Amino acid sequence: MTEADSRTRPELAFGLVGPLGTDTSLVEDRLKHALAVVGYTTETLRLSRLMREIPKEPWSLLADGSRDHEIRSHISAGNELRRVLGRNDALALLGLGALREYREKSGGDANRQLPAFAAIFRSLKRPEEIETLRRIYGPAFFVIAAHSPRNRRVKDLAKNIAEGHFDNHAEKYQATAETLVAVDESEADDEAGKDVRKAFSLADVIVNAPTTDL
Repeated sequence: MTEADSRTRPELAFGLVGPLGTDTSLVEDRLKHALAVVGYTTETLRLSRLMREIPKEPWSLLADGSRDHEIRSHISAGNELRRVLGRNDALALLGLGALREYREKSGGDANRQLPAFAAIFRSLKRPEEIETLRRIYGPAFFVIAAHSPRNRRVKDLAKNIAEGHFDNHAEKYQATAETLVAVDESEADDEAGKDVRKAFSLADVIVNAPTTDL
């Protein structure tokens, strides 16, 4: 692709959606590869990880600690952030802020979209996040929902938690994984909680993707 061709290609945005225990990293990898084939560079914006950059409790989150504690703390912090800001698209706004920084570091204008570039928002948990990104990007925004059977998600999440404890006996963490998945599913009843089911229904495409993601 020539430099002239690159300049005519618009900035794109992709939102990845998946319930707790679904490995959206596989979807992300395939998506990045497909975009690279057609000459697009990409940047993944991990929305849950961006909360770690907020230097104030309860969002001063650490990457260390057990996997189950990490998941619980990120769920609580996300809910609290939405409540404090009074916006259910709060994490999408964090992602947009990080995108502005990326544009600037890439030598451009923070407010100017980059040609032949795609931002990947991982992972969207609320329909309001999708609605906000669609208002900004219009038809250049695509939502990919990753599906994995519930029993598989619980099993793989238990394995992931066990690995965080340096334990080969994943069955010891089956109940913990089941509890976390149940919490993730029940949050739709909380006005500031995650509502993956409703976000899932707004997807442009649904794909099968097994294993674990925050």
